[in-house]
Amino acid sequence: MGAFTIFTTKKHKSKPQRETASSYYESCARQVGYIKYIVLFMLVVFVVFGFTFFGSTLSMDNFRYMLKFMSVDVDSIIQDGSFIEFDTEQNATALITNGNLAIVDTNGVQIFDMTGERYLKDTEYYSDPICVVNGSGLIVCDRKGYKLNIYSVYTKVYSDTFTYPVLDLCASPSGNYAVLTAAKGYRSGIEVYDNNFRLIYYYYFADRYASGIGLSADGGKAAICTLDNTSDGSFLGGMHIFNVTDASDIVFFEYHDEIPWKVWFRSNGSYLLLTNKAVRIYSNANELLSTIEFGDLSPKGYTFTDDYIALSLSEASLSNATTIKFYAADGSYVGEISYHNNVSSMEIANGYAYIYSVGTLYTVRISSMETVFHEDIGLTFITALYDKEEKRIIFLHKNKAVFYGNDTYITTNKTEVTDNERSS
Repeated sequence: MGAFTIFTTKKHKSKPQRETASSYYESCARQVGYIKYIVLFMLVVFVVFGFTFFGSTLSMDNFRYMLKFMSVDVDSIIQDGSFIEFDTEQNATALITNGNLAIVDTNGVQIFDMTGERYLKDTEYYSDPICVVNGSGLIVCDRKGYKLNIYSVYTKVYSDTFTYPVLDLCASPSGNYAVLTAAKGYRSGIEVYDNNFRLIYYYYFADRYASGIGLSADGGKAAICTLDNTSDGSFLGGMHIFNVTDASDIVFFEYHDEIPWKVWFRSNGSYLLLTNKAVRIYSNANELLSTIEFGDLSPKGYTFTDDYIALSLSEASLSNATTIKFYAADGSYVGEISYHNNVSSMEIANGYAYIYSVGTLYTVRISSMETVFHEDIGLTFITALYDKEEKRIIFLHKNKAVFYGNDTYITTNKTEVTDNERSS
Protein backbone atom coordinates (compact mmCIF):
# COMPACT_ATOMS: atom_id res chain seq x y z
CA MET A 1 0.00 0.00 0.00
CA GLY A 2 1.48 3.26 -0.99
CA ALA A 3 1.85 6.21 1.27
CA PHE A 4 -0.99 8.10 -0.39
CA THR A 5 -3.32 5.20 -1.00
CA ILE A 6 -5.69 6.62 1.58
CA PHE A 7 -6.44 9.51 -0.75
CA THR A 8 -7.27 7.37 -3.76
CA THR A 9 -10.69 6.19 -4.84
CA LYS A 10 -11.88 3.57 -7.22
CA LYS A 11 -14.49 5.90 -8.68
CA HIS A 12 -13.67 7.36 -12.08
CA LYS A 13 -13.55 11.15 -12.36
CA SER A 14 -16.49 12.50 -14.33
CA LYS A 15 -15.65 14.24 -17.57
CA PRO A 16 -16.80 17.87 -17.93
CA GLN A 17 -20.06 18.06 -19.80
CA ARG A 18 -20.15 19.83 -23.15
CA GLU A 19 -22.38 22.95 -23.15
CA THR A 20 -25.60 22.40 -25.03
CA ALA A 21 -27.36 24.97 -27.24
CA SER A 22 -30.21 25.35 -24.77
CA SER A 23 -27.86 26.06 -21.85
CA TYR A 24 -25.93 28.59 -23.95
CA TYR A 25 -29.05 30.55 -24.85
CA GLU A 26 -30.27 30.31 -21.27
CA SER A 27 -27.02 31.94 -20.15
CA CYS A 28 -27.39 34.67 -22.79
CA ALA A 29 -30.97 35.31 -21.66
CA ARG A 30 -29.81 35.78 -18.07
CA GLN A 31 -27.14 38.27 -19.18
CA VAL A 32 -29.65 40.21 -21.30
CA GLY A 33 -31.99 40.28 -18.31
CA TYR A 34 -29.25 41.79 -16.14
CA ILE A 35 -28.51 44.42 -18.81
CA LYS A 36 -32.21 45.22 -19.10
CA TYR A 37 -32.49 45.98 -15.40
CA ILE A 38 -29.28 48.03 -15.45
CA VAL A 39 -30.56 50.11 -18.38
CA LEU A 40 -33.93 50.54 -16.66
CA PHE A 41 -32.20 51.71 -13.50
CA MET A 42 -30.07 54.19 -15.50
CA LEU A 43 -33.21 55.47 -17.25
CA VAL A 44 -34.93 56.09 -13.92
CA VAL A 45 -31.87 57.95 -12.63
CA PHE A 46 -31.74 60.02 -15.83
CA VAL A 47 -35.45 60.95 -15.62
CA VAL A 48 -35.16 61.92 -11.95
CA PHE A 49 -32.07 64.01 -12.73
CA GLY A 50 -33.80 65.73 -15.65
CA PHE A 51 -36.93 66.68 -13.73
CA THR A 52 -34.88 67.76 -10.71
CA PHE A 53 -32.51 70.15 -12.51
CA PHE A 54 -34.30 70.92 -15.81
CA GLY A 55 -37.97 70.51 -14.94
CA SER A 56 -38.86 74.05 -16.01
CA THR A 57 -37.71 73.45 -19.60
CA LEU A 58 -39.18 69.97 -20.14
CA SER A 59 -42.43 69.64 -22.04
CA MET A 60 -44.41 67.10 -24.05
CA ASP A 61 -42.89 68.63 -27.21
CA ASN A 62 -39.45 67.48 -26.04
CA PHE A 63 -40.59 63.87 -25.91
CA ARG A 64 -42.50 64.07 -29.19
CA TYR A 65 -39.42 65.47 -30.89
CA MET A 66 -37.24 62.74 -29.40
CA LEU A 67 -39.59 59.99 -30.61
CA LYS A 68 -39.26 61.06 -34.23
CA PHE A 69 -35.63 59.89 -34.20
CA MET A 70 -36.57 56.41 -32.98
CA SER A 71 -38.11 55.40 -36.32
CA VAL A 72 -36.16 52.80 -38.27
CA ASP A 73 -38.45 52.95 -41.28
CA VAL A 74 -36.35 52.74 -44.46
CA ASP A 75 -38.75 55.19 -46.11
CA SER A 76 -37.21 57.93 -43.94
CA ILE A 77 -34.04 57.84 -46.07
CA ILE A 78 -34.11 60.82 -48.43
CA GLN A 79 -33.08 59.98 -51.98
CA ASP A 80 -31.63 62.50 -54.42
CA GLY A 81 -34.41 64.17 -56.36
CA SER A 82 -37.10 63.28 -53.83
CA PHE A 83 -39.52 66.04 -52.96
CA ILE A 84 -42.36 67.02 -50.68
CA GLU A 85 -45.41 69.03 -51.71
CA PHE A 86 -47.34 71.65 -49.80
CA ASP A 87 -49.53 74.70 -50.34
CA THR A 88 -47.78 78.07 -50.40
CA GLU A 89 -48.89 81.62 -50.93
CA GLN A 90 -47.04 84.84 -51.75
CA ASN A 91 -43.70 85.90 -50.20
CA ALA A 92 -42.77 82.33 -49.26
CA THR A 93 -39.45 81.70 -47.57
CA ALA A 94 -37.86 78.65 -45.96
CA LEU A 95 -35.54 77.90 -43.03
CA ILE A 96 -34.06 74.84 -41.34
CA THR A 97 -35.23 74.56 -37.73
CA ASN A 98 -34.09 71.63 -35.57
CA GLY A 99 -33.42 69.56 -38.68
CA ASN A 100 -36.86 70.24 -40.15
CA LEU A 101 -38.09 72.40 -43.01
CA ALA A 102 -40.08 75.50 -42.05
CA ILE A 103 -42.13 77.28 -44.72
CA VAL A 104 -43.37 80.79 -43.96
CA ASP A 105 -45.64 82.75 -46.31
CA THR A 106 -48.53 85.21 -46.23
CA ASN A 107 -50.85 82.52 -44.83
CA GLY A 108 -48.70 81.56 -41.86
CA VAL A 109 -46.24 78.84 -40.83
CA GLN A 110 -45.80 75.18 -41.76
CA ILE A 111 -43.08 72.85 -40.42
CA PHE A 112 -42.30 69.54 -42.14
CA ASP A 113 -40.08 66.58 -41.47
CA MET A 114 -37.66 66.12 -44.37
CA THR A 115 -39.69 63.10 -45.49
CA GLY A 116 -42.84 65.20 -45.87
CA GLU A 117 -44.67 64.64 -42.59
CA ARG A 118 -46.17 67.92 -41.43
CA TYR A 119 -45.64 68.63 -37.75
CA LEU A 120 -47.20 72.08 -37.51
CA LYS A 121 -49.52 74.42 -39.37
CA ASP A 122 -50.42 77.81 -37.94
CA THR A 123 -52.65 79.95 -40.12
CA GLU A 124 -51.95 83.62 -39.56
CA TYR A 125 -51.88 86.38 -42.15
CA TYR A 126 -48.56 88.11 -42.87
CA SER A 127 -48.26 90.73 -45.59
CA ASP A 128 -44.43 90.62 -45.57
CA PRO A 129 -43.20 87.87 -43.22
CA ILE A 130 -39.70 87.88 -41.78
CA CYS A 131 -38.36 84.87 -39.90
CA VAL A 132 -35.18 83.69 -38.17
CA VAL A 133 -34.03 80.67 -36.15
CA ASN A 134 -32.49 81.17 -32.70
CA GLY A 135 -31.07 77.67 -32.23
CA SER A 136 -34.19 75.92 -30.93
CA GLY A 137 -37.09 78.05 -32.10
CA LEU A 138 -38.53 79.61 -35.22
CA ILE A 139 -39.30 83.32 -34.79
CA VAL A 140 -41.79 84.94 -37.16
CA CYS A 141 -43.36 88.36 -37.46
CA ASP A 142 -44.79 90.65 -40.11
CA ARG A 143 -42.54 93.47 -41.27
CA LYS A 144 -44.15 96.67 -39.94
CA GLY A 145 -46.45 94.47 -37.85
CA TYR A 146 -46.78 94.37 -34.08
CA LYS A 147 -47.03 90.68 -33.20
CA LEU A 148 -44.13 88.24 -32.89
CA ASN A 149 -44.60 84.44 -32.67
CA ILE A 150 -42.09 81.79 -31.64
CA TYR A 151 -42.55 78.12 -32.57
CA SER A 152 -41.06 74.81 -31.59
CA VAL A 153 -41.31 71.98 -34.11
CA TYR A 154 -44.82 71.10 -32.94
CA THR A 155 -46.47 74.18 -31.49
CA LYS A 156 -46.47 77.91 -30.92
CA VAL A 157 -44.63 78.40 -27.64
CA TYR A 158 -44.71 82.18 -27.22
CA SER A 159 -46.30 85.34 -28.61
CA ASP A 160 -45.41 88.96 -27.95
CA THR A 161 -47.11 92.17 -29.04
CA PHE A 162 -45.06 95.35 -29.46
CA THR A 163 -46.30 98.90 -29.06
CA TYR A 164 -44.43 100.04 -32.18
CA PRO A 165 -43.93 98.21 -35.50
CA VAL A 166 -41.24 95.55 -35.87
CA LEU A 167 -39.00 96.39 -38.84
CA ASP A 168 -36.33 93.67 -38.63
CA LEU A 169 -35.37 90.47 -36.79
CA CYS A 170 -32.13 88.62 -36.17
CA ALA A 171 -31.10 85.72 -33.94
CA SER A 172 -28.06 83.78 -32.76
CA PRO A 173 -27.47 80.03 -32.34
CA SER A 174 -27.01 80.68 -28.62
CA GLY A 175 -30.74 81.45 -28.30
CA ASN A 176 -30.70 85.25 -28.07
CA TYR A 177 -32.74 87.20 -30.59
CA ALA A 178 -33.09 90.90 -31.39
CA VAL A 179 -35.93 93.10 -32.65
CA LEU A 180 -35.71 96.40 -34.50
CA THR A 181 -38.57 98.58 -33.22
CA ALA A 182 -39.11 101.90 -31.41
CA ALA A 183 -40.40 103.33 -28.13
CA LYS A 184 -42.39 106.32 -27.02
CA GLY A 185 -40.39 109.47 -27.70
CA TYR A 186 -37.82 107.60 -29.81
CA ARG A 187 -37.57 107.04 -33.56
CA SER A 188 -35.97 103.60 -33.46
CA GLY A 189 -34.15 101.13 -31.28
CA ILE A 190 -32.94 97.58 -30.73
CA GLU A 191 -34.25 95.16 -28.12
CA VAL A 192 -32.37 91.93 -27.31
CA TYR A 193 -34.07 88.92 -25.68
CA ASP A 194 -32.69 85.65 -24.33
CA ASN A 195 -33.99 82.17 -25.13
CA ASN A 196 -36.50 82.47 -22.28
CA PHE A 197 -38.07 85.51 -24.01
CA ARG A 198 -36.76 87.94 -21.39
CA LEU A 199 -35.59 91.43 -22.41
CA ILE A 200 -31.88 91.60 -21.53
CA TYR A 201 -30.76 94.71 -23.42
CA TYR A 202 -32.23 97.71 -25.24
CA TYR A 203 -31.06 100.94 -26.81
CA TYR A 204 -33.20 103.64 -28.45
CA PHE A 205 -32.45 106.63 -30.69
CA ALA A 206 -34.31 109.92 -30.43
CA ASP A 207 -32.88 111.42 -33.64
CA ARG A 208 -31.90 108.48 -35.88
CA TYR A 209 -33.82 106.03 -38.02
CA ALA A 210 -32.63 102.42 -38.07
CA SER A 211 -32.39 100.26 -41.20
CA GLY A 212 -31.01 96.92 -40.00
CA ILE A 213 -29.75 94.95 -37.01
CA GLY A 214 -27.35 92.07 -36.35
CA LEU A 215 -26.42 89.69 -33.54
CA SER A 216 -23.21 87.74 -33.00
CA ALA A 217 -23.24 83.94 -32.92
CA ASP A 218 -22.75 83.84 -29.15
CA GLY A 219 -25.39 86.52 -28.61
CA GLY A 220 -22.94 88.77 -26.80
CA LYS A 221 -22.76 91.55 -29.40
CA ALA A 222 -25.62 93.41 -31.05
CA ALA A 223 -25.42 95.92 -33.88
CA ILE A 224 -27.76 98.44 -35.49
CA CYS A 225 -27.49 100.49 -38.70
CA THR A 226 -28.82 104.04 -38.46
CA LEU A 227 -29.46 107.00 -40.75
CA ASP A 228 -29.52 110.73 -40.13
CA ASN A 229 -29.02 113.94 -42.12
CA THR A 230 -26.27 116.54 -41.95
CA SER A 231 -26.97 120.27 -41.77
CA ASP A 232 -26.63 120.55 -45.55
CA GLY A 233 -29.18 117.77 -46.14
CA SER A 234 -26.84 114.92 -47.16
CA PHE A 235 -27.06 111.44 -45.67
CA LEU A 236 -25.15 110.55 -42.53
CA GLY A 237 -25.01 106.82 -41.90
CA GLY A 238 -24.01 105.16 -38.68
CA MET A 239 -23.36 101.76 -37.11
CA HIS A 240 -23.49 101.07 -33.38
CA ILE A 241 -21.94 97.93 -31.83
CA PHE A 242 -23.23 97.06 -28.35
CA ASN A 243 -21.97 94.72 -25.66
CA VAL A 244 -25.16 93.03 -24.43
CA THR A 245 -23.69 92.38 -20.98
CA ASP A 246 -22.18 95.86 -20.50
CA ALA A 247 -24.41 98.85 -21.27
CA SER A 248 -21.44 101.25 -21.24
CA ASP A 249 -19.53 99.34 -23.93
CA ILE A 250 -20.67 100.97 -27.20
CA VAL A 251 -18.65 101.43 -30.40
CA PHE A 252 -19.87 103.90 -33.03
CA PHE A 253 -18.89 104.31 -36.70
CA GLU A 254 -20.06 107.13 -38.97
CA TYR A 255 -20.31 107.19 -42.79
CA HIS A 256 -20.83 110.46 -44.64
CA ASP A 257 -23.14 110.38 -47.65
CA GLU A 258 -23.81 106.63 -47.26
CA ILE A 259 -26.90 104.63 -46.35
CA PRO A 260 -26.19 101.56 -44.17
CA TRP A 261 -28.49 98.65 -45.01
CA LYS A 262 -27.39 95.54 -43.17
CA VAL A 263 -24.86 94.32 -40.61
CA TRP A 264 -24.04 90.60 -40.52
CA PHE A 265 -21.86 88.67 -38.02
CA ARG A 266 -19.63 85.73 -38.92
CA SER A 267 -19.23 82.75 -36.62
CA ASN A 268 -15.77 83.97 -35.48
CA GLY A 269 -17.17 87.31 -34.24
CA SER A 270 -16.06 89.49 -37.16
CA TYR A 271 -18.80 91.29 -39.06
CA LEU A 272 -19.73 92.91 -42.38
CA LEU A 273 -21.53 96.19 -43.04
CA LEU A 274 -23.42 96.61 -46.31
CA THR A 275 -24.21 100.15 -47.49
CA ASN A 276 -25.38 101.60 -50.78
CA LYS A 277 -21.75 102.20 -51.77
CA ALA A 278 -19.58 99.49 -50.22
CA VAL A 279 -19.12 96.43 -48.03
CA ARG A 280 -16.84 96.94 -45.04
CA ILE A 281 -15.21 94.06 -43.14
CA TYR A 282 -14.51 94.49 -39.42
CA SER A 283 -12.64 92.25 -36.99
CA ASN A 284 -14.17 91.02 -33.75
CA ALA A 285 -12.11 93.79 -32.11
CA ASN A 286 -14.00 96.39 -34.20
CA GLU A 287 -11.06 97.14 -36.51
CA LEU A 288 -11.73 97.93 -40.17
CA LEU A 289 -9.94 95.22 -42.17
CA SER A 290 -11.06 95.81 -45.74
CA THR A 291 -13.49 97.76 -47.92
CA ILE A 292 -15.15 96.59 -51.14
CA GLU A 293 -16.44 99.57 -53.09
CA PHE A 294 -19.16 99.30 -55.76
CA GLY A 295 -17.96 102.19 -57.91
CA ASP A 296 -20.44 103.04 -60.65
CA LEU A 297 -22.43 99.82 -60.12
CA SER A 298 -25.63 99.63 -58.08
CA PRO A 299 -26.15 96.81 -55.55
CA LYS A 300 -29.17 94.57 -56.18
CA GLY A 301 -28.54 91.71 -53.76
CA TYR A 302 -25.97 89.98 -51.58
CA THR A 303 -25.05 86.66 -49.97
CA PHE A 304 -22.67 86.49 -47.01
CA THR A 305 -21.05 83.34 -45.59
CA ASP A 306 -18.03 82.72 -43.38
CA ASP A 307 -15.94 82.02 -46.50
CA TYR A 308 -17.34 84.22 -49.26
CA ILE A 309 -18.99 87.51 -50.09
CA ALA A 310 -21.20 87.53 -53.20
CA LEU A 311 -22.59 90.80 -54.57
CA SER A 312 -25.25 91.16 -57.22
CA LEU A 313 -24.53 94.40 -59.10
CA SER A 314 -25.93 96.22 -62.13
CA GLU A 315 -25.24 99.30 -64.20
CA ALA A 316 -27.52 102.31 -64.00
CA SER A 317 -29.52 101.57 -67.17
CA LEU A 318 -32.81 100.13 -68.31
CA SER A 319 -31.23 96.71 -68.83
CA ASN A 320 -31.69 93.90 -66.30
CA ALA A 321 -28.16 92.61 -66.94
CA THR A 322 -26.55 91.50 -63.68
CA THR A 323 -22.95 90.89 -62.64
CA ILE A 324 -22.18 88.66 -59.64
CA LYS A 325 -18.84 89.47 -58.01
CA PHE A 326 -17.26 87.07 -55.52
CA TYR A 327 -14.78 87.92 -52.78
CA ALA A 328 -12.95 85.82 -50.20
CA ALA A 329 -13.52 86.27 -46.47
CA ASP A 330 -10.74 88.88 -46.26
CA GLY A 331 -12.23 90.94 -49.09
CA SER A 332 -9.83 89.83 -51.82
CA TYR A 333 -11.34 89.52 -55.30
CA VAL A 334 -12.08 85.97 -56.49
CA GLY A 335 -13.92 86.47 -59.77
CA GLU A 336 -17.18 87.42 -61.41
CA ILE A 337 -19.83 86.11 -63.76
CA SER A 338 -22.44 88.02 -65.75
CA TYR A 339 -26.02 87.30 -66.80
CA HIS A 340 -28.13 89.07 -69.38
CA ASN A 341 -31.17 89.00 -67.09
CA ASN A 342 -32.05 89.76 -63.52
CA VAL A 343 -30.80 87.44 -60.74
CA SER A 344 -33.53 86.87 -58.18
CA SER A 345 -31.89 84.24 -55.94
CA MET A 346 -28.34 83.37 -54.93
CA GLU A 347 -27.13 80.80 -52.36
CA ILE A 348 -23.59 79.63 -51.51
CA ALA A 349 -22.87 76.12 -50.20
CA ASN A 350 -19.62 74.12 -50.01
CA GLY A 351 -17.75 76.29 -52.50
CA TYR A 352 -20.58 76.44 -55.05
CA ALA A 353 -23.02 79.22 -55.87
CA TYR A 354 -26.59 78.45 -56.92
CA ILE A 355 -27.82 81.36 -59.02
CA TYR A 356 -31.36 81.63 -60.39
CA SER A 357 -32.12 83.89 -63.32
CA VAL A 358 -35.41 83.91 -65.26
CA GLY A 359 -36.25 80.20 -65.23
CA THR A 360 -32.73 78.78 -65.14
CA LEU A 361 -30.69 77.62 -62.15
CA TYR A 362 -26.91 77.89 -62.64
CA THR A 363 -24.39 76.03 -60.46
CA VAL A 364 -21.04 77.85 -60.34
CA ARG A 365 -17.79 76.57 -58.84
CA ILE A 366 -16.54 79.71 -57.11
CA SER A 367 -12.83 78.83 -57.10
CA SER A 368 -12.72 78.67 -60.91
CA MET A 369 -15.82 80.71 -61.84
CA GLU A 370 -16.90 77.72 -63.93
CA THR A 371 -20.60 77.05 -64.50
CA VAL A 372 -20.65 73.29 -63.98
CA PHE A 373 -24.38 72.76 -64.46
CA HIS A 374 -27.48 74.62 -65.55
CA GLU A 375 -31.06 73.46 -65.32
CA ASP A 376 -34.25 74.91 -66.75
CA ILE A 377 -36.64 74.72 -63.81
CA GLY A 378 -39.37 77.17 -64.78
CA LEU A 379 -40.70 80.25 -63.09
CA THR A 380 -41.96 78.62 -59.88
CA PHE A 381 -38.49 78.55 -58.28
CA ILE A 382 -38.09 80.63 -55.11
CA THR A 383 -34.68 79.94 -53.58
CA ALA A 384 -32.06 77.36 -52.63
CA LEU A 385 -31.57 76.41 -48.98
CA TYR A 386 -28.52 74.66 -47.51
CA ASP A 387 -28.88 72.13 -44.70
CA LYS A 388 -25.43 72.25 -43.07
CA GLU A 389 -25.99 69.32 -40.72
CA GLU A 390 -26.91 66.87 -43.49
CA LYS A 391 -24.85 68.58 -46.24
CA ARG A 392 -27.99 68.77 -48.30
CA ILE A 393 -29.23 71.36 -50.77
CA ILE A 394 -32.97 72.03 -50.86
CA PHE A 395 -34.55 73.77 -53.83
CA LEU A 396 -37.71 75.57 -52.84
CA HIS A 397 -40.39 75.99 -55.51
CA LYS A 398 -43.91 77.22 -55.16
CA ASN A 399 -45.73 74.26 -53.54
CA LYS A 400 -42.68 71.94 -53.64
CA ALA A 401 -39.26 71.36 -52.06
CA VAL A 402 -36.71 69.14 -53.86
CA PHE A 403 -33.80 67.50 -52.01
CA TYR A 404 -30.26 66.69 -53.17
CA GLY A 405 -26.98 65.94 -51.52
CA ASN A 406 -24.83 68.99 -52.24
CA ASP A 407 -22.08 66.89 -53.87
CA THR A 408 -24.36 64.47 -55.68
CA TYR A 409 -26.37 67.24 -57.34
CA ILE A 410 -23.16 68.57 -58.87
CA THR A 411 -21.27 65.37 -59.70
CA THR A 412 -24.20 63.77 -61.50
CA ASN A 413 -25.05 66.88 -63.54
CA LYS A 414 -21.89 68.31 -65.09
CA THR A 415 -22.36 70.44 -68.22
CA GLU A 416 -20.80 73.48 -69.78
CA VAL A 417 -22.88 76.60 -70.35
CA THR A 418 -22.34 78.92 -73.31
CA ASP A 419 -22.98 82.65 -73.32
CA ASN A 420 -25.93 82.14 -75.65
CA GLU A 421 -27.54 79.66 -73.23
CA ARG A 422 -26.93 81.98 -70.31
CA SER A 423 -28.63 84.91 -72.04
CA SER A 424 -31.69 82.89 -73.09
